[in-house]
Amino acid sequence: MRALGPARRGNGPIERHHEDAAAAFQRTLEERVLSMSRVLRARTGARNILIAGGIALNSVMNGRLVRESGFEDLYVMAGAGDNGTSIGAAHYVEHGVLGRPRRSVHDHPYLGASYSNEAILRALTAAGITTARSTDVVRETAERLAEGKIVAWLQGRMEVGPRALGARSILANPTLPEMKATLTLRVKHREAFRPFAPSVTREKKSLYFETSVDDPFMLKDCRVRPEHRERLPAVTHVDGTARLQICRCLGSSWRTDRWIRARAPSTWCRRRSTSSSGSSTPSRIFGGST
Repeated sequence: MRALGPARRGNGPIERHHEDAAAAFQRTLEERVLSMSRVLRARTGARNILIAGGIALNSVMNGRLVRESGFEDLYVMAGAGDNGTSIGAAHYVEHGVLGRPRRSVHDHPYLGASYSNEAILRALTAAGITTARSTDVVRETAERLAEGKIVAWLQGRMEVGPRALGARSILANPTLPEMKATLTLRVKHREAFRPFAPSVTREKKSLYFETSVDDPFMLKDCRVRPEHRERLPAVTHVDGTARLQICRCLGSSWRTDRWIRARAPSTWCRRRSTSSSGSSTPSRIFGGST
């Protein structure tokens, strides 16, 4: 371990040897997992692969698996870490032990708590926040995003897993060059290199991104098309990729019709999304008796 140099302490500066060690670990992980996946593909002839565990939340690795493993697609459950074990255990008992037929497909992450308008209003009032009811919340939100405002969005049941997928998200305009720094310094209070993520409808994914697969859980990096990288500076990583969420009309929090309406006031059709939690705090949920 001495070869790696001194460890970073708390929120201390990120030095070159920290960057080199992180890059080496990441590259080694990607190459080993790619090697194993190619062996699996050759032995089984399967078209798709499923991976789980905390390591499966590494979206950079997953993007390479999609592009380079030989499998057509990759499935990673939204809560692939330890917190998803309970869901897997329930499915195992239901189907493996009790032998009951499969009745559901985990194709959306909205399994968490939800709060009534009354509970949300009580929480806002207790915090001293002035409130007003919108007659067209989607259009007003889109207009504010087009103006460069930052929007905190809470809707429906919360997501399971670490990604903010439209149920409790911070929304901002991805076309503004300064937006990443603004969110990092004023809202998230975290390292400047950490990315924010775009969301796009399934119908528009190929227009802006080089991907042929769906990703409703924001767990597969893909390349931003070169002609759009300068138009999307706030969500394009230094290597030209993005951690994309592809939105589908599956009864989830983000409905396709809402996306279409939200695009109307402006010339862009992406949002950037990040969770409503800070760098070291869990998501703040509006409380109440519900």
